[in-house]
Amino acid sequence: MDSVDIEERLPEILTAEADRYELPVFSAQHIAESAVRKGFWRQRKVLLLAAVGLLGTTGAGGAVIAAAGHEAHDRVTVTFRLNETFPYPPTAPPAGGVQEWLRNRVHAEGLKDVDITVRQDRFAVAVKGRAADLERLRMLGLPGHLSLLRVWSSGTVPTSAQHCTELQKFGPALQLCDSSGTAVNVSGERDNADLHVVEAHAEQRSAGPDGWTVVTRLDAAGAQSLSNLSGQVIGAHERMWLSVDATVYGQPALTDAARDGVVEFGSGFTKQEATDLATILMTPGYDALANADTTVTVTGG
Repeated sequence: MDSVDIEERLPEILTAEADRYELPVFSAQHIAESAVRKGFWRQRKVLLLAAVGLLGTTGAGGAVIAAAGHEAHDRVTVTFRLNETFPYPPTAPPAGGVQEWLRNRVHAEGLKDVDITVRQDRFAVAVKGRAADLERLRMLGLPGHLSLLRVWSSGTVPTSAQHCTELQKFGPALQLCDSSGTAVNVSGERDNADLHVVEAHAEQRSAGPDGWTVVTRLDAAGAQSLSNLSGQVIGAHERMWLSVDATVYGQPALTDAARDGVVEFGSGFTKQEATDLATILMTPGYDALANADTTVTVTGG
């Protein structure tokens, strides 16, 4: 396949990716990242994507993907920069602390061939690794703070059942409706954003590649927050959701162990996703990176 053939097929490929998502869930980020993961350009060393502008859908900030000259050993560099568009831009964390924190995460996740560079001047973190590990590299920069959210039915019924499901870049799809098909609203208050996870691990709940979940145990203060919120969620139209940083993971599976601060995510993770999320929760990082602007650059070699 020569460059002309690929250029002619590019709109078709991206359109096919777009068709996999339903509005308002669709975003250019889903399309381009999926295309990068599939590596459809690798049959020849040709330019396929050049600075595709993206907008994150889970609060991770803007992103740019650039691809040029690819072979089987592609490398990607994920760069995290502090978002300075907020009224009160975050203070840059110490470069040495960030580097040590990321190295510990890389080691805990078992990632290979990862290089970490931290620039203090105009703070930026660059993580370079294998293209096949793109999603895992992107998650390395997440602070990893667990929150409990209270949600309730909005009284609005979506125009179609498809709008009740939002695909996530990581983990199971988010269910946006209750059992009656009514959309839910999420409380913007996160008065328990500092929940401290003292244990987290992956467990398999059902057969198949997506049958895994993450089981966490909170400290005493977190267990009390869980108990308080559980007691406030009353009625068929109220529920509690879990979120990690800006990503919402939906309703937890609460058991009798919840009184001891044990919280289980809903199933739908792969084993790798569940293991990585458990690691992230056990290695919380810097709040300044919670809304970092992310740039993903794909290069050969």
